[in-house]
Amino acid sequence: MPSPRRTAQAPYAPLAAHLARLRRDARLSQRALASAAAVSRGTIQNAEAGTSAPSPSVLDAILDACRASDHARRDALWTIA
Repeated sequence: MPSPRRTAQAPYAPLAAHLARLRRDARLSQRALASAAAVSRGTIQNAEAGTSAPSPSVLDAILDACRASDHARRDALWTIA
């Protein structure tokens, strides 16, 4: 009998989901968010993949570009704490 597949969750999956939701709520494409946050599109892709957490300065730039509320900012920080 084949062994069941393990689905490995990205270590920062909750943050990734939160950032993707903020981007969609702001009606930004990944490319537009990258431009507004002055980072590469790859940086946005990596943040939304959840394989690594963005640096504090990049996270702040993403949150600024998405016009995140104070509550959304706290949620982002709690997901990586």
